[in-house]
Amino acid sequence: MDIPQMIRPVEKGMMGSASKGSNARSDRAHRIVVRVLVGSCLTLAACATAGTGGGSNGGDADMIVREEMESGSYESLFNAVETLRPAWLRTRPATTFRLPTRERLDGTLESYAPNETVVYLDNVRLGGIDSLHTLQVEQIDFVERLRPIDATQAWGTDHPAGAIHVRTRRQ
Repeated sequence: MDIPQMIRPVEKGMMGSASKGSNARSDRAHRIVVRVLVGSCLTLAACATAGTGGGSNGGDADMIVREEMESGSYESLFNAVETLRPAWLRTRPATTFRLPTRERLDGTLESYAPNETVVYLDNVRLGGIDSLHTLQVEQIDFVERLRPIDATQAWGTDHPAGAIHVRTRRQ
């Protein structure tokens, strides 16, 4: 049984004393229903595939690879991310005027916004988004953005805005 027969509410010959005009209207309504269903299926298929890219070269929206960074000239990793994946740098406004502090690796304290994306360099916490200014593109193998739940699974709590993981080249 093909789809048009399943959609058709009444098959020909079952209408009894119905006139030919009502059969023509029924066929017309049937064609309209089929067109709407086919159009809806095509629209859903187009929407399902539209979000898979995201990269400037049609790559993964959550990863930047070395080849993609080498295609441009960037002063720092921040500039590369700013150009290739600008959505990664967008943060929500702080919900408090007093920002918490945390201890850096060198023992000094830094203020941070609790909703700021955290940057990791080879699985070591580097800081916030501004720390991308200190990294040169030539040193990087790939950069990936992690959603808050994935960052929490990888490095524990305190990642309400997710994380950016930078992996350096292995020599």
